Amino acid sequence: TRPTIFIFGEDGVGKTIVARHILGEGHRLMKRQEVLDIFLLKIRRRRWMDDISSHPKLILESPSFLRQRPLILEMLQSLIKLRNRKGLQTILLDSEDCGPVREIVQSTDLKDRATIMLRFPFGRGRYRFLAHVCRQRGLPVKLARELSTIEPWTYKAVFDHIEQVEAGQQSVETCSGSDEPTP
Repeated sequence: TRPTIFIFGEDGVGKTIVARHILGEGHRLMKRQEVLDIFLLKIRRRRWMDDISSHPKLILESPSFLRQRPLILEMLQSLIKLRNRKGLQTILLDSEDCGPVREIVQSTDLKDRATIMLRFPFGRGRYRFLAHVCRQRGLPVKLARELSTIEPWTYKAVFDHIEQVEAGQQSVETCSGSDEPTP
């Protein structure tokens, strides 16, 4: 794999899940606020903390509003370059449609980067995905049609609904499996 991977997509589309899958065990995930806090420490101490500059597998959530934060954008670019020189794996997650992070992507050597764009499934693709999930979980496939119409459609909304259905089925199975005789 390339040392730096940029993953773009709307909130809730699964960027973090994909990043974790790519890096496997032993990765370090830094949420937006934690990234900002580490950058503030870098400014105060005039050096990067080892946790961010030397961790072998780092996932960073890009801070929001980078257009209004040129210093943060510059620091992010500097950190990516430092980690690339060290040959460390870094994944940067961004939901602003390649906005200001595009500058970081373009400044990263082509041999050192990969870019992934994620989106929610739609149309028949959404139904096929949901039908597959229903089959895997032993749920009726007709549930996939209902789930494909949830708005706003997100993986979280869909899986929350599936968990409710599964919990309801479990309750019914528990009740029907009781030792009490049926009248």
